[in-house]
Amino acid sequence: MSIASLTTYLINLDTSIERRLSAEQYLKSAGLEFTRVPAFDGRGANPKDFAEYDHHRARGWFGRGLSGAELGCYFSHVACVRRFLQSDAAFGLVLEDDLALEPSAADILRSSLDFLET
Repeated sequence: MSIASLTTYLINLDTSIERRLSAEQYLKSAGLEFTRVPAFDGRGANPKDFAEYDHHRARGWFGRGLSGAELGCYFSHVACVRRFLQSDAAFGLVLEDDLALEPSAADILRSSLDFLET
């Protein structure tokens, strides 16, 4: 399987420039192409203001309600999944901007994709 069959998304808040630059350096050093996806900033938001949020289910699943930041993380990942489903890529990889990658990450991903194909 070719690494070209993998679409990589990097979630990053517009205001987190240093984190974006650090993540970009890791990805470039590993030889991985990516698409930056602006993160949904849920800090300070009330989850109950979002129609998609079900407080009772969250409490049942996590034992507590979610914070606005956690909901923002969820919406950011959903945005990546939507992009992936609209693409023709066979595999998708979603990364957050606090990542740390070994320079051999592309080789490891290539081996993993080959394994998944078999």
